Amino acid sequence: MPTTISVVGGGASGALTAAHLLRRATDPDLRVVLHEPAPVPARGVAYRTTDRRHLLNVRSRDMSALPDEPGHLVAWAERTGRPSDPVGFLPRATWAHYLTDVLEESRRSSVATLEVRRESVVDVAPASGGRFLVRGRDATTEADRAVLAYGNLEPRPLRTEQGAVPDAPWHVGSAWDAAALAALPQDATVVLVGSGLTAVDAALSLLGDHPARRVVMLSRTGLLPHSHLPSPCSTSWATPMPSGPLTADGLA
Repeated sequence: MPTTISVVGGGASGALTAAHLLRRATDPDLRVVLHEPAPVPARGVAYRTTDRRHLLNVRSRDMSALPDEPGHLVAWAERTGRPSDPVGFLPRATWAHYLTDVLEESRRSSVATLEVRRESVVDVAPASGGRFLVRGRDATTEADRAVLAYGNLEPRPLRTEQGAVPDAPWHVGSAWDAAALAALPQDATVVLVGSGLTAVDAALSLLGDHPARRVVMLSRTGLLPHSHLPSPCSTSWATPMPSGPLTADGLA
C-alpha cells in the first residue's frame, strides 16, 4: 500500500521538507503531497519578494539547502550565472529560485513521487489506523504522516484605544504588500510599526523608490537589527591545521 506524506505549506520549510523526503526515499510507493495555495512553491512570506534590495541575512556560504553539501548554493549561483560571493548576501528572490530548483531536482532524481496541490488546508484531523485527513477547500487527502509547515501568519490588525485601525488608503496592513507601499505618495511620511528586519526591508523599498519620503519607525525597544561581522568574517584567531596525524602534544 502506498505511503503518503502530506506537507502543509509550500514555503521554504515545506519545500525543503519535501525535497529531503524525496532525496532520501527508497520506496517507489512513497507519495509526497505538497499543499500550497500560491502558484509557485518555495516562496512563502519571506522569499516571495521581488525587490532585489531585500537580501538574505545569512552569508551565501551558510545558506545551502543540503547540509552535506555546504557549498551547494554557491555552486548553483556560479552555474546559473548569478553572483556567487561566498561571504556575500544574495537577494531573497534569488534564494527562492534556488529552492525551486532544489525541489525540482529532487523530484526528478527520486524514486518517490511528488504531487503539488494548489490549495489551502483548512483542517488536519486524525483518521483510523493512525492516519490523518488533510482537508483542503475542495478535496481531502488521507495521509500516513502530516507535516505542518504553514510558516508565518498574516500580521494581526493594529488596534488603538478606539478599536481596530480602519481600512483606508493611508493604512497598509502588511509590510509585504509591495503594491500598497508603492502606491503611497512620493513625498509621504510613513510610520512603520516595528524596527526589525521586516521594517528595514520596507524602509529600503519606500526610500529606494522615492528618496523624498520620510520613514519613522516605532519600536518598543528602539533597537535596529545588529549588523554582521565585517566581511569576510576574519579567522585570524584560528590555529592553522597541522599536517599529518594529530596528537594532544602536537596541538598543545
